[in-house]
Amino acid sequence: MHLRFVSPDKMNINGDMLFPALFIDSSDVGRCALKMQFCIYRVACTNGLIVPAVNMMYHQRHIGLESEEFELGLASSLEHIPSFIGEAEAMVNYATSKKVRLLTAEDVAFVLKEIRHYARLSEDDAMAVLALREEKGYDATRWGIVNAITDFAHSKTLDVREDLERAAGMMLAA
Repeated sequence: MHLRFVSPDKMNINGDMLFPALFIDSSDVGRCALKMQFCIYRVACTNGLIVPAVNMMYHQRHIGLESEEFELGLASSLEHIPSFIGEAEAMVNYATSKKVRLLTAEDVAFVLKEIRHYARLSEDDAMAVLALREEKGYDATRWGIVNAITDFAHSKTLDVREDLERAAGMMLAA
């Protein structure tokens, strides 16, 4: 099961329609533990971005869990959301100001290396991310690259998509 809950309250970030969100994953057959992750949801392209500083708000294996223990852990995690929002806003505001040079072959090679490092993509897929950044008109900033990665994730399976959303969050925080 994979659920995405998006808050109706817009985040305080200049010019972009971003909202705090929670992604919740679980498996009824024991394939994965219950996990809740804080995310940023971008309306323009329905991208999700898993924020690394607060990536795993709550994680619980299905074995030996009492419902009271679960409720306390979940409530405790949810209390931290306002501080998570502040951290995420600071990261995005910083990333929008961090220009990415794409003027020379060396500049492009450096950015491709970063994309490949964080997103663990092939050379061709990393180049597709850069092309998507250009095609969609994302800024030549770290934030623009992050958006291109999460946009690229739309064409992938849910597991790969989540990995790319997490990788984009790591790049955001770098």
